[in-house]
Amino acid sequence: MTETGGACRGGSGRGRNELQQKAILPKTRALTIVSLLLAGLTFSGGLSLCEEKISSPRLLLEPSRLHPGQFLVVFLEGLDPDDEASFQTNLPQTTLKAYPYRQGLISLVGVDCRTPPGEYTISVRVRQKDLGLWQQKLKFVLEPKTFTTQHLEVSPKKLEVRSREKWQQDLPFIREARSKSCDLPLWEGGFLAPLKGRKTADFGLIRYINGKEAGRHSGIDIAAPNGTLVVAANSGIVCLARFLNVTGYTAMVDHGLNLFTSYCHLENLLVKQGQQVLKGQEIGQVGSTGFATGSHLHWGAIIGSIFVDPYLLVEKDPLDIFDQETG
Repeated sequence: MTETGGACRGGSGRGRNELQQKAILPKTRALTIVSLLLAGLTFSGGLSLCEEKISSPRLLLEPSRLHPGQFLVVFLEGLDPDDEASFQTNLPQTTLKAYPYRQGLISLVGVDCRTPPGEYTISVRVRQKDLGLWQQKLKFVLEPKTFTTQHLEVSPKKLEVRSREKWQQDLPFIREARSKSCDLPLWEGGFLAPLKGRKTADFGLIRYINGKEAGRHSGIDIAAPNGTLVVAANSGIVCLARFLNVTGYTAMVDHGLNLFTSYCHLENLLVKQGQQVLKGQEIGQVGSTGFATGSHLHWGAIIGSIFVDPYLLVEKDPLDIFDQETG
């Protein structure tokens, strides 16, 4: 199933604000922007249909082998204005959300860390006005991964902070923040680690609290003294900035294309919801608010509703391979 993205929150149209201009114009990422109108595609800005025209659609997928907790990028290039495209995947509980990019559609796909290893597929169907139906299916392999474990002992009073009731109170704010994303990539190049410090908990580790399994760790914990400044890992728009029961003072940044980063347990917030931030801009200070056993930052990366290892974004810009191949 495919969903299509909408415009940036708080914006008055595509390419109108500073961050959107940064997404369109810099270096090798000279984008050919297209707009989705209803079920069809139509090119905007008077684009010549002969510009870099591809004779037929082509589906690209990278990487073809990965582990749970990682992500892949799907790019369908070579679409005509009247083409209607849809994606499907057999990844459990996954809906592909596609955004106009260059002369086609792009989708970032997170793989939940609990997903069983095996062979999976992503397929596309394109209904072309004059040529009928075109379709293609690509396979990728999810390889096994062993996650570390962590055992915590906390008091009953502290444990109450992350009770089911507290989670349920927080969820509406979190879901609303991730309910929409800018339809342009707002980030520039690889991501920054938002804080220098000692990593105390890996992504995906299996956490036990007072001897009982309490789920998977959805990000990276970085220990640092209280009050240490935390910066935005990349440019975007703040979609959440408030106190939550479980994660304390929390900031979340929409980087576009359904990609978000979150910063939790902060002592305070230096940004507001709806604010534009640039890569490296200060967004808060390290604290221990919410359910935290010490002063640290919990840093997360989310694609839609799927948490992935945030350090993957530091290693490589998700769009690099397609910009090199199609640029």
